[in-house]
Amino acid sequence: MTTFNSLVNIKAARTACRRFEATFKGQGPRYFQDVQILVVWHRDSYKCINCGSDHRLTVDHIKPWYLGGETRIKNAQTLCKPCNWDKFREDGSK
Repeated sequence: MTTFNSLVNIKAARTACRRFEATFKGQGPRYFQDVQILVVWHRDSYKCINCGSDHRLTVDHIKPWYLGGETRIKNAQTLCKPCNWDKFREDGSK
């Protein structure tokens, strides 16, 4: 099995993220870039931070983008699709 570290140098990915995020004005783009997703997944050990699943992973804004949340690693979390959907339903009802 190929490991993440053999595919991507995590230090280089983090540096690329910092450079990319430094170009933002305001919130930044709506969607996370591939390099940001890889860094967040690595940080969160490739598991949903809510239920611990390692299937159907997504990267979610902690503070939703539509409420002013930035598209940055510090505002990102790994969630599986079911947990992401549950969060969306809860946030949407507030």
